[in-house]
Amino acid sequence: MVHLLAAGAWLGGLPAFALLLWQTHRRAEATWSNFATQATRRFSIVGILSVSALLASGLINSWNLLSGPRDLVTTDYGRLVALKIGLFIAMVAIAASEPFLLTPRLPEPAALRGLQRNSLAEVCLGLCVLLFGRHTRQLCRRPRMCIRHLRISARCAFVHIHAPEAMADVTIDPGRVGQVSVRIRLLRDDFSDFPTNEVHLNIDPPKPGHCPFTAQRSVDQMEPGRSIELICHSRKLDR
Repeated sequence: MVHLLAAGAWLGGLPAFALLLWQTHRRAEATWSNFATQATRRFSIVGILSVSALLASGLINSWNLLSGPRDLVTTDYGRLVALKIGLFIAMVAIAASEPFLLTPRLPEPAALRGLQRNSLAEVCLGLCVLLFGRHTRQLCRRPRMCIRHLRISARCAFVHIHAPEAMADVTIDPGRVGQVSVRIRLLRDDFSDFPTNEVHLNIDPPKPGHCPFTAQRSVDQMEPGRSIELICHSRKLDR
């Protein structure tokens, strides 16, 4: 909520601020110039508060949704977040230069044009951030959607494996010693199917007195979107 309110306050005010600067430059009146100067200083305060709130809430969201800095380059969600960070840094750099380079020169026409140009550039960058933000929210929802619609029997053992290359959902039915059915589904970071040609499953024996699991049936050649199922069993060693 804080993230959205801060973004709305900053990006929502930029078009109106750019329009005010355009009107001031077009009319070239002392009253408009004084008003634009005061509005610029006040909007700078709004921008500082909004940027602070966006930075704090963005760090909290990234901390909760990313397992580490490595995710910024190894996952689709992390790469979108990294792209948003780059655009946000560009917006902050443009806004940070204004109090030092342009605001002290108000109400000069060149300063008004510079502020108007910077405001339009920030609007364009902000729209790009919102566009990428929409895609990051979709990627963020997909794991929850998959987990919510996943129906796993209470007798089954289930594990989700997340590696940089791909993810795997492994279901063992039943989750105990004896003959079991193992189903493996390979997925990408965005939860689309990961195509592969071969899958190897290694299962350690549950007890020293049991021999390793052996597969009775397997599927080696996998088509995209197809799961692989292994029927395994273990037997006690003869004493």
